[in-house]
Amino acid sequence: MSSPNLEIFLTPKDIAELIGMTVQGVHKLLKEHGIESRNQGSRQHRIYPTSFKELLQIKRFPIPKEVIVAHLVKGGVGKTTVVHALAARASAFGLRTLMVDLDQQANLSSSFGVHSRPKVDLTMLEVYLNHEKGIKTKINEAIIKLTDFLHIIPANLSLANLDLALIQATENLERLFMEMFSPISEDYDVIFIDCPPALSRVTSAAHCFATKILMPVNMDKFSLDGLDLTIDHHKLLSRKFKVNAKIHVIINKFDARQKLGFEVINQLSTEYQQSLCETYISVSKQIDNSIASNECIWNNSLGKNVALEDFNNLLIEILGLSSWKNRRQIDQQGVVKSPQRKEIVANA
Repeated sequence: MSSPNLEIFLTPKDIAELIGMTVQGVHKLLKEHGIESRNQGSRQHRIYPTSFKELLQIKRFPIPKEVIVAHLVKGGVGKTTVVHALAARASAFGLRTLMVDLDQQANLSSSFGVHSRPKVDLTMLEVYLNHEKGIKTKINEAIIKLTDFLHIIPANLSLANLDLALIQATENLERLFMEMFSPISEDYDVIFIDCPPALSRVTSAAHCFATKILMPVNMDKFSLDGLDLTIDHHKLLSRKFKVNAKIHVIINKFDARQKLGFEVINQLSTEYQQSLCETYISVSKQIDNSIASNECIWNNSLGKNVALEDFNNLLIEILGLSSWKNRRQIDQQGVVKSPQRKEIVANA
């Protein structure tokens, strides 16, 4: 198995927008508390997760505790890219983040350069089989450390056997993942789970474990059909088990040049108003190419990218991190107005 050396960080501008300060105010704050930042070239300062975590602790900002599952029956909607983007960004925010790849295609794992081998490397299949035998510490051995703040339990083709193993067993799906993850649950602030595009015992167990469920949709009718099926499945689980996860419907790969996109948005706004995220993700060939090349999308090669800004805003929305602005205890001279969210104007 291989895993890359990732460099994930924030700039003073990122922090300024996140906590509601000027860039000058951020530099002053870091200097006052002796928080380390590193120069890259002549202009860019980099603040790594360990340093930003210090700032969170000093300012006593609330730290989220979430299990976030990405699932939609329809494939190809970009849920793996959403998990990749949000998890890596969460780690940059100083949040201890774990990704769990439950899809046997292992696209999330490979997007970070992790290539797991069947019958050699551990996945959630081995974690479950050991759980069934009463071995509760095996999950630690399945975790790969990408950075100090970003870890992953990878996938490979052997995961195709996980659902079969669950069908043959008499496991309580409602508590299965809670029990399997119990040895490490306190080690992480946020756990992201990338599910395969199927309705199965595996995805049902993930729904039961989740606090939030992300359902990305593209601007096509097939995505809407997949969304309806997934939400109906979630409602069924809610009636059968104690499932209280909040659903977040995400408009993904939005292209303002396509008239159909506005029709889909209007339909989603009507049918799923309470679940539809305010932030939507713009289409980006650069991000698609970066994922295909097994590169973290937050590296410097993408430069300024609208979709990256969208993912940043989406993470803030889903985790409720706007509270970091509201609860700051800083010199009011450093405060600036937060940027307005872009709005979709459906004038097709």
